[in-house]
Amino acid sequence: MSQHPRPLPQHPMHHQQIASLQNQRDPHSPKQHPHQQHMHPSRLQELFEALKHEVEMMSKEASMQKVYRDELEKKLGHQINEMAAFQQALYDLERIHNQMKQKYEEEIHHLRSMLDQQNPERRKGFPEGAPPTLATRPQQGNGSFGNLMPHQMYDKRRDSDPHLRQPQVSKPPPMPQVQQMQQLPPQIQQPPPQMQPMHQPPMQQLPPQMPPKPKPVEPERGRASPSHPPAPTQKKPEEWVLATNPDAYQIQSSGLNVELLHSIEHSSVVCCVKFSPDGKYIATGCNHYAQVFEIASGRRVALLEDTNREGKDPKEDLYIRSVCFSPDGVFLATGAEDHVIRVWDIAHKEIKVRLHGHEADIYSLDWSRDGKLVVSGSGDKTVKVWETESGRLLNSLSNDRDESLLQHQRQNSKDSGVTSVAIRPSGVCVAAGSLDEMIRVWDLRTGHLLERFQGHKNSVYSVAFSPDGMSIVSGSLDRSLIIWNLSPQTLAILSAPADPSVVPPVQITTKYRYRFEGHSDFVLSVGYPGLDGSLGRVDRDGRPLQDAIPELEWIISGSKDRHVIFWDARSSDPEPKPLMTLQGHKNSVISIGLGPNGGLFATGSGDQKARVWRVSLDQQPHPPQLLPASLVKQE
Repeated sequence: MSQHPRPLPQHPMHHQQIASLQNQRDPHSPKQHPHQQHMHPSRLQELFEALKHEVEMMSKEASMQKVYRDELEKKLGHQINEMAAFQQALYDLERIHNQMKQKYEEEIHHLRSMLDQQNPERRKGFPEGAPPTLATRPQQGNGSFGNLMPHQMYDKRRDSDPHLRQPQVSKPPPMPQVQQMQQLPPQIQQPPPQMQPMHQPPMQQLPPQMPPKPKPVEPERGRASPSHPPAPTQKKPEEWVLATNPDAYQIQSSGLNVELLHSIEHSSVVCCVKFSPDGKYIATGCNHYAQVFEIASGRRVALLEDTNREGKDPKEDLYIRSVCFSPDGVFLATGAEDHVIRVWDIAHKEIKVRLHGHEADIYSLDWSRDGKLVVSGSGDKTVKVWETESGRLLNSLSNDRDESLLQHQRQNSKDSGVTSVAIRPSGVCVAAGSLDEMIRVWDLRTGHLLERFQGHKNSVYSVAFSPDGMSIVSGSLDRSLIIWNLSPQTLAILSAPADPSVVPPVQITTKYRYRFEGHSDFVLSVGYPGLDGSLGRVDRDGRPLQDAIPELEWIISGSKDRHVIFWDARSSDPEPKPLMTLQGHKNSVISIGLGPNGGLFATGSGDQKARVWRVSLDQQPHPPQLLPASLVKQE
């Protein structure tokens, strides 16, 4: 039987010595926690008191923060209430202003009506609210656009200097200045203020200066003229601003670009711009002459001036109000203040034929796509249809023949001078905008009035057909654009064979498809590129792209407010908003021309410039660096 070894006897302090030795050997061994040690009651009481004091301090600080927060919330609520009251006051002031404006407009209209009754010939040929011409130019500018020319009101020193003031036709008693400015038609001749940064107010305008006279230069080969204009200057960086609607998602995400290709200086106001059918050239009209420029280079290829003006002084102003190319691009028709249409052979710089028959200024021309007809609109209230081959007048469509006007409309009818004409792409009818706020559609085959559109509140200055010929867009001095759809009755007549013996009833249309309001001043020009145009469907070099901006039916408008606005005719918004706004001129945008290809459009302005622009897409789309529409300066 085995026995366990007997344990050796140990000293009572043996275990403490061993532990002490172990602690010395292992410095990282855990020590006994302080709480495991015995704590005196007085020390514990001190810790409790310190903790209680700390909690009280934090409670007081939290209370102070709460009071501070309540004060801030109270101040914020007070400021919000003040802002709401201020906003309401602004709304009230705007409402009162509109009421006063309406009252003054009605009073001015009443006074003009009284003066017109006393002297019916007083304002013949002028739009509503147009100022009378100065006595320095009798027999000129007496049409509906006479007030647009710079020779009439350019030098405003006449108004302040009694030695320069000249007699004027009597005017109604003056209203407050703000209201008179609202009534003035487009004063494209006034020197514009310098364009300011978007966030700054415009600087005070300098005194206006007289328009520069054309500088004599070496005559071009093939013609002689005592007063040639200077050739276009080299393109230099120009100040212009593009703004976009942040809600227009098609624009924001598409990589859209608007580029200024050419800025062509003129010696006077640019009244009209028009592209050739092949898109390679652009024609402009200004004082004395029309010019033709090559798009690719910006080079002028022709200057067309009629120096044989039937005994009239060649130095006397003669503004070319409208230009139009023939479908083959060989000829250019021009309409002027002397009531004459001239058809030029561009290559030889010679007049092929002069068309006489109008009794007032000619403001608009259009050439049918088959090349057989030229249509002209004039302040004499007529649309005339000419045969291009022979120069024979085929028909004269007079607004005075509009038998569909009601009795009260006849009694209170305004001057119905024709300001704009547009031939339907099919060539069977023409739309004509007039000073009497109406658009009339005439059958070119029979001369019958088919339809009259009523809805504008002031003179209509520009009309254009949609590419499919189913709709018309009109721009007016009421600052709006309206899209009208041709009625089914009108479309049925146009699609049927012509029968001059049958006089159809005139369709009177007051219901429009869209009304666009975004300009701050008179709308002077419109264009309808539509769905099939090249805007936004080319690259930066003008080459067509397969992937274009979808579902945008483009419409372009130019205004006295110096802006060009782009719209979508297919907008689902009951109150359509602008897609983009371009401020590219320092004076009124009088004319817009649409290029048939290359994403091009052109603008003519009172700042004596014609500009060619391109709307293109980046091949790798990215959001364009554009300003929000709310930052666009509205003057």
